[in-house]
Order: sequence, then structure tokens, then C-alpha cells
Amino acid sequence: MAGPDLFLPLQGLLDRGVAGSSDARSRCQELDGRSFAVRLRGLPLTVRFACNDGRLAVSGEDEADVTLEGSPMELARLAILGEPASAAGLNLVGDPLLARDFRDLLDIALPDWEEELSRITGDVAARRISRFLRSLGGWVENTGERLGTDLADYLKEEQRSLPSRWEMDEFLDAVDTLRADTDRLEARMRRLEKAVE
Repeated sequence: MAGPDLFLPLQGLLDRGVAGSSDARSRCQELDGRSFAVRLRGLPLTVRFACNDGRLAVSGEDEADVTLEGSPMELARLAILGEPASAAGLNLVGDPLLARDFRDLLDIALPDWEEELSRITGDVAARRISRFLRSLGGWVENTGERLGTDLADYLKEEQRSLPSRWEMDEFLDAVDTLRADTDRLEARMRRLEKAVE
């Protein structure tokens, strides 16, 4: 479990976000006593959000009502590209409706990162950094897809470790023919059994 000091900056942002939004305060009260965790697969880090007494608290505790687990890259894709969890290869344990409620609350309570960055760097630099991060996310996604396709082609064509599409179709046709032949043989055997009786 990560130390409490690690989450102090995030806790300050959440406190300010909830205090500045009546919608966030209302949602926080509706979720009182409930918790949501994000667990990073492969790393000893969990971020837990819990609503208690109208406050959205963040900690490193593992126990939660609902947990979203994924690799840092999968979680980044979800955050940057907004892909649904099912498409990003993430694992959700618990009530998906509760996860949605926490997502909605976090969307309201967390600041606009570009706006926060602009306080430090200025508007123009913040806009450029945000644009760069979005394009970097798209580049990572496209590169991953191309790498997967190139690897599959290499394994099929160069290494012959995987069958080609034509070989798979031929194999599946042979399986269908064998299944049909087996069904006909079984029907004949039933007819012969009835004739013998």
C-alpha cells in the first residue's frame, strides 16, 4: 500500500472539486459508504476512492466495493482515448453501475488537467502539451495495432508458426465435412439398429 503522502496533491484537487460543485456534493452523499479502486496490474499500486460524510477521499487501500484493474498502458488508453473498459482489456470486479457512478463523480470532481497545467505553464503551452499527449496516445494505439498485424504476418508467412487464412478455411471445411459424414454414419447405424430389432 502506498503511503498517504503520495495522495495529498490528488486529495487537495478532489476536495476543491467537490466543494466547488453542488452536483459533486450531491453524488458524494448518494455514494456515502461506498468505494471504488483502480489497481495497476504488475505494480504494487492501488488508488481507492471512497465517499464518507460528503467527502471523496483517496488512499492506497486495496479493499473496495468495485475494482478496475489494468496495466498502466491500458489505464492510460482509457484515460486519454476514452475507450470503454471492455475494449481496453481492463478487468472490472464488482457492480458496473457503481463503477459508472464513481466515474461520473470523478469526471465532475477532478479538474480539467489542461486548465490546471495552464496555471503553471500558461494557456498556449498547456494547450500544446495536451495536444501532444492526445496525439501521443493515438500514436501509441496505432503503433500497437501495426505491431500486432506485422507480428501476425511474420508468424504466418516467415516462421510458418501460424496457419494462413486459406489454411484455416481449408481445415474448417474439412472439419465440417467430417461432422456431416459422422452425422450420416450415426443416422445409418440407428436405422440398422431399428431394422435388427
